[in-house]
Amino acid sequence: MILCKKPLGESIDDAIDVLMNWMANNLEGAWTTLWQEDFQLQLECMWHEIVKICAELQKSKSKQDSYCTKMAAAVDIFYNFLYVDGNG
Repeated sequence: MILCKKPLGESIDDAIDVLMNWMANNLEGAWTTLWQEDFQLQLECMWHEIVKICAELQKSKSKQDSYCTKMAAAVDIFYNFLYVDGNG
């Protein structure tokens, strides 16, 4: 099981803030640093967390669903970049 180093928060707004801040602070140098493996693990963790958040939002038909969709798409792009381009 993958564990996040930081909790994503109690609400979708908290989760979005944490994810956006984390990505903004870590993407710039992630491809060339020794932390790439850690970055991959954190990104995978976030992707799974967003999937869980999406499932909850779909149940509640929240107006914030568009934020969830955008975040899931963004993390999915980075995740695929790392595993397709970064390791192949």
